[in-house]
Amino acid sequence: MRWSSLKLSLLVVLSFSMSLILSSFLFYKNLNILLGFWNKENRISIYLKAEALDTDKKEILDILKLESALTDIQFTDRDKATQDFTKMFGQYSAGMISVDDLVDLVPESYSAKVPLNLDETELNRIKEKIMAHALVEEISYGGEWFKKFSKLDRALKIFGLTLFLVLSLAVTFISALMVRSLVDESKSEIEVLSLIGATRWHIYEKYLRQFLYFFVLSIGVSVGLCALAFVLIKSKFLSGQGLQFISENLQFLNWGEISMILGLLFVFVMAGASLSLRSTIQRLSLFSYE
Repeated sequence: MRWSSLKLSLLVVLSFSMSLILSSFLFYKNLNILLGFWNKENRISIYLKAEALDTDKKEILDILKLESALTDIQFTDRDKATQDFTKMFGQYSAGMISVDDLVDLVPESYSAKVPLNLDETELNRIKEKIMAHALVEEISYGGEWFKKFSKLDRALKIFGLTLFLVLSLAVTFISALMVRSLVDESKSEIEVLSLIGATRWHIYEKYLRQFLYFFVLSIGVSVGLCALAFVLIKSKFLSGQGLQFISENLQFLNWGEISMILGLLFVFVMAGASLSLRSTIQRLSLFSYE
C-alpha cells in the first residue's frame, strides 16, 4: 500500500477524532470518580469551633447519640484533619499548617451516617438541634452535594452523547469523502483490475481492507496519545502541583470501555465508507448492478 497525502490526512482525521472522543469519556469517568468521594455514603458532618473543649465535644456527642437516625458516629481530631488537609492540598499547605496558629484553624469534626430515606423535615430538625450548640461552627450533608452533582451528571451525559453523535457523523462524512477521493485517485488501477477479470467483491475488499488498516492504526495512535497525555497530567502536572489526592485517584479507561466506544464509532465509520465506496464505483460505471 503506497502512502499519499490523502491517506495521511485520513489517518490524522481518524486519530484526532478518536482521541477527542476517548479523552471526553476519560474526563467524564474521572469527574465521576472525584465527585463520587463527596457521596460515598450519606453522612452528615458537624464542624466544631476552634475553642471547643473536651467537655463541649462530649456534649455534642451526647446530642448526636440521642438521635436514633444517626449511626456510625466518628470523630476527626485536629491531627487527623491536618493530615487529610495536607494530603488533599499537598504543597499548597506546606509552610501554612506548620504554623501553630494556623493549625488551630483546621476544624475538628464529628460525622455520622444518615439513612438514605430520611425525611427532609426530620433532617432539618436534627440540623437545627445540633446547630443550637454554641460550639458548632457548621454542618454539611453529603446528600446536598449529591443532588447538585446529579444535575451536573445528567447535563454531562446529554452533552457527551451529543458530542459523540456529532463527532461520529462528522467523521463518517469526512471518511466517506476521503474514500471517494481514494477511489477517484486509483481510477486507472481499478480499470486494470476490471480488465483482468477482478470481481466486484474483490474491488470492494481491496479498498475496505485498506480503510480497515487505517482504522486499526488510528486506534493505536489515539489510545497511545490519550494514555501519554493521561500519564503526563497525572504524574507530572498534578503531582508537580502537589495535588496528590486527585492524582492518586485518577483512572484510565479499561479495555471494555475503549472497545465499546471505538466499536460504536467503527459501525458508523465503516458503514459510511462502504456506502461511499459502492456509490463511487457505480458512478465510475465500472460495474453495473442488477
